[in-house]
Amino acid sequence: LFYISYAVSATFYAAGFGKEIQQTFFTGMENAWGGFFLTFCSSIGLLFVLAVALIGAQLFTKINVLLFLIQFGAIFVALGTIFFGHPKHSEGGWSSSTFRENWKPGYEDNSACDGDCSFRKVFAIIFPAVTGIMEGANLSGDLKNPGRDIGRGTLMAVGGAFLVYILLIVAFAGAFDRSVLIDNQAIFQEACVNEYIVVVGILVSTTSSAL
Repeated sequence: LFYISYAVSATFYAAGFGKEIQQTFFTGMENAWGGFFLTFCSSIGLLFVLAVALIGAQLFTKINVLLFLIQFGAIFVALGTIFFGHPKHSEGGWSSSTFRENWKPGYEDNSACDGDCSFRKVFAIIFPAVTGIMEGANLSGDLKNPGRDIGRGTLMAVGGAFLVYILLIVAFAGAFDRSVLIDNQAIFQEACVNEYIVVVGILVSTTSSAL
């Protein structure tokens, strides 16, 4: 069951990798090749994961810290742009008035929900993004004291992820109108001072989590 859950989560990460490639570099081709172009882009990510797996886990552990720094660097550069700069699609940057307007829920029909959105459907879409905290347990063989460090590391990962997601929620809610947040799935990268900073962060995040 554990293996199956990881196989399924890897497909979600691969789909995220493919979607980012498609919407950044091949805009308007989401339905190309009879809809298989997105599958092709996702397969590129899976091939990379397969190559690393065949080489061995030691390769991944050697570059894991670098990947971690790239991910967090991309997140905080974009957050800094939203909070203290003038992000694209935002009228005047972050403001408490915009945050108050977005405070209440406003579910509506959306293609991402295949119809009417609800808390349950939105939660199901977001949930795969937080399964990466299990990565530490998978690397337990590289810890000096796994019995102690796995528990501490997992709790720190949960706390750190919670803090980052809260910051993202506050940033988005205070900087952009609800309609922009609903319709634009690339809002984070477009709001950054350089969109490719976030693009690299997303690609690194999806592939490292799939590993």
